[in-house]
Amino acid sequence: MDGALRPGGPTERTINRDLADKGVAGTAPTSSVPSGPAIPPRRLDPLPTAVSTSNGPALEDANRTGAPSVRPQTAQHMPRQASQTFGDQVKDAFEAGKEYAEDIWDKSKSVANAAKWALHKTVDLYGEPLVDAGVAAYTNATGTDDEIHAHLNELADKYERMEYTQSARYLRHFLNNGGKPIHVPRDEARKDPFIREAEEKNRERFENRTFLGKTESNTPVNNGLRNIKYEQTVQFSDDWDSVRKTWGTYGDIIGISVPDRDEALAQGRKDFKSKATFAATRKDDTIFIQGSVEHDGSETYDFEWDRLGHLVGARALQLSGHAKPFDIEKKWTQDFQGTVKVKRDPKTGKNILYGSKFTWTDRNE
Repeated sequence: MDGALRPGGPTERTINRDLADKGVAGTAPTSSVPSGPAIPPRRLDPLPTAVSTSNGPALEDANRTGAPSVRPQTAQHMPRQASQTFGDQVKDAFEAGKEYAEDIWDKSKSVANAAKWALHKTVDLYGEPLVDAGVAAYTNATGTDDEIHAHLNELADKYERMEYTQSARYLRHFLNNGGKPIHVPRDEARKDPFIREAEEKNRERFENRTFLGKTESNTPVNNGLRNIKYEQTVQFSDDWDSVRKTWGTYGDIIGISVPDRDEALAQGRKDFKSKATFAATRKDDTIFIQGSVEHDGSETYDFEWDRLGHLVGARALQLSGHAKPFDIEKKWTQDFQGTVKVKRDPKTGKNILYGSKFTWTDRNE
């Protein structure tokens, strides 16, 4: 395994230290099999209850297993949901690893091998991404900002090799580039299915609702287009949004495909806005409309309270200034022109707009 979970890496060293603290004389080795006779550890019974600095019973329970206590500055700012998730992960992973370490001892005769096999067993039980999140949460709870920063960089490198290209790129940019924006060209942005569908949906809204005076809340456009006088030209503006629901918890995305998980971890909630300005001129029973629309799928890469990034330490780095949020810019302009027909409704005496026909052209910028 790579990154934080590689043999001899920080995770194995942590487990080795825990095993050593529980009965093995001296420092636990990081090589596979130490020379000379091995001294078996005593049974890894839970330590006495630790003094908990957490804000919830889950972390207190986790501490009772013998897992290290949470550093105060993390516990004070850890939300209830994250506290519960982290506490459960620490407790379950520690107990599973401890049990398997005892089980494998007679075969390995090595503290390092016992720790390694315990880690492998935990990966088997919970899946590697979930274990990585747990290890990062452990580092967030017990390490310094510099240690959290280094660990998240390791995870970005690891997951890039596992084809999490977008999320790894954005995480590394967040950690190391001081908040500089990233510009995504129009054609690249349109490779995202959400962007393509949102752009098309907003264009249809303009054609079938805005230009026909059927918006839900833009009364000036509705009344202005329906009541425009012969040979009169009037300026209007309107906008439409498309929003993709944010992913709620890590559990929501753990079971989806790698490309979808990569995209969800990279961007989370998405919002695509289209704002149009246009001129309308009536001639006989036809209204000629011409204008432009700015499409904007930009977003800010940052980490919110009580989400996965909060749990694993990214939000802590954001708050301390060790990492910087940044904008992902996705903007382009289209020009449009077309016509709608107007006629009088004999029942109401009011004008009706119908027969919307439009062409849309990308502007070279």
